[in-house]
Amino acid sequence: MFLEILLEVCRWGLVLVFAASAIAKLRSPDVTLNQFREIGIPSPEIARYALPVIEVAVLVALIFAKAWGGIAAFVLLTGFTTTLMSIIRSGRTVDCACFGAVSNQPVAWGQVKRNAVFLTMALVVALAA
Repeated sequence: MFLEILLEVCRWGLVLVFAASAIAKLRSPDVTLNQFREIGIPSPEIARYALPVIEVAVLVALIFAKAWGGIAAFVLLTGFTTTLMSIIRSGRTVDCACFGAVSNQPVAWGQVKRNAVFLTMALVVALAA
């Protein structure tokens, strides 16, 4: 019973995270474009629309195909976290584009820690579903 509740909390928590992230990016595509340029994302003009679409695809997978959704969330979050760590290690000060225009704080270890929680949630979904 506890594991089933944990699975659902993790799954729906990730659905909300990816929904909030995608919506924020789509509501402010120009801000997202500038943040992606600053971060150094390849082809930021395409990424500003492609990434929210990918986030929506992951949340749909989390709803309809739990295990695959968990795996997709884990892979995407690994990419996000690797990017954050790369920025931190470079010593550059750039705004986090984690939630589009909603997030204008500089990239820091706090976002990495937050993503570690999300990665754990995705792992729970992938393994327990």
